[in-house]
Amino acid sequence: MVNIRYHSVLINGKGKYEGNLAPLHAFYVNKNERYLFRLISVASNQHFLFSHPGIKFIVKETDGDEIQPIIVDKILLFTGERYDIELNLENVNEGVYDIFAHSISGNNLNFKNESPGHAYLHVINNNSMETPFNVSSEEKTILNCPFVVYPAMPNWTCIPLSALKTLNRSEQIHLTQKTNKQSEYILNLSFVGFKTSGINGRIFKMPTIAPLAQASEIDTSCYNCGAENSCFCSHSINLDTGSEVIFIFLNFDIGPLLMVHSVHIHGHKFQVLKIGLTSVNSAGVAIPTSDIKCSDSPSNAESLCYNARWSNDNWAEIDNVHEINLQNGVYKDTVVIPPGGYAILRIRATNPGVWSVHCHRSLHLASGMNAMLNVSFENQRNVLPWDLPTCRNFYNRRQPSHYVRTTRNPTETSYDVTTKRSHEEDINTVTNTTTSLFGDGGQTTALVIIIIFCTVITIQRILLIFTIRKLRK
Repeated sequence: MVNIRYHSVLINGKGKYEGNLAPLHAFYVNKNERYLFRLISVASNQHFLFSHPGIKFIVKETDGDEIQPIIVDKILLFTGERYDIELNLENVNEGVYDIFAHSISGNNLNFKNESPGHAYLHVINNNSMETPFNVSSEEKTILNCPFVVYPAMPNWTCIPLSALKTLNRSEQIHLTQKTNKQSEYILNLSFVGFKTSGINGRIFKMPTIAPLAQASEIDTSCYNCGAENSCFCSHSINLDTGSEVIFIFLNFDIGPLLMVHSVHIHGHKFQVLKIGLTSVNSAGVAIPTSDIKCSDSPSNAESLCYNARWSNDNWAEIDNVHEINLQNGVYKDTVVIPPGGYAILRIRATNPGVWSVHCHRSLHLASGMNAMLNVSFENQRNVLPWDLPTCRNFYNRRQPSHYVRTTRNPTETSYDVTTKRSHEEDINTVTNTTTSLFGDGGQTTALVIIIIFCTVITIQRILLIFTIRKLRK
């Protein structure tokens, strides 16, 4: 779960492996022209430190959102993220330059010098443009740094993601009408043991039916979960349609399991309001932020932090949070949560559907670090086609409990609306109701099928014996 071994980092499908002398990817640029490069991290679990040694670049977009341009030396690129950069060739002479993507790991993001992703940049000067004299400096700026100071290189200047300012002033597309409602959710991404992970202790279990079409048949109660214990369930976060939703994603875990998580939200672009940065001590261990209080008892160091809140009660009003940017924070769909820190994100729940929110590291996702964002349940009966087929899994014995569709044709709009039953009632229903793969009356149907099958086999055997005897004569 923690250490992923690999033998090569590829850039555009090319890379080194044990000195095989395979050709690396090469880019050719002219000094007097402008070039835009799009960086895309398609790695399933690994993060990278991207750089052009000797060349600065101008960051212009991230995850498709145009930002105020910023000049940096390096970018930390986490799984699922995209950046558009323009090369700053003003102080660059003709020649061949390296492009590196160093793998980074651990809770302090140390980068490995061995086996980095490697490519070449060929710079030519067709118009013989003059290159200003440039004095190299060991001081570097690194973008998307989740720490106050980058532990691996303390002399580098960290620029957090929250420092980026959006240039996108246009209103986002809203498929449903906005409302004045506002809600806030604090969600802790953490491991549960060494083999499973979850969000607020809810280890995600994939529903056995389609959540959008048959929402009432999914048990999303997570009734076994608590402030200090975990459970397996189809975790759903039910959002009011049209409301403003504030997410505070935490990254509180224990010891060696504390690492960066790259959070991705489907169906929405979120605005980054603040990144709660952390520091690393001399032993290389992240120091958790004091802005979060996991519980009254036990302490933050001992608590699983499944029911956290702000340490400062005044921060319950989002406007009061220190250094929060409610005006022009960058819009993203993937963001890194610092080890021991947090990220405050804002969306509008105006895109109906059941959307996934999860860690973009595939092993973390597969082990349960996922949840459903439900922006549709209250509107489900208004948008589903009257003749939409339904299907069920053999293991799904939960019966529909509300919005049972009774329409027979497009001109009928009636629905039988009932209240949801308690979990105890559902257990009794499962215990006392005989169910079958063949539906209602399934036992009788199965018996008939078995009799027919046996009859067919018997007839075949009789015909075979008759044919053999006839051939022998």
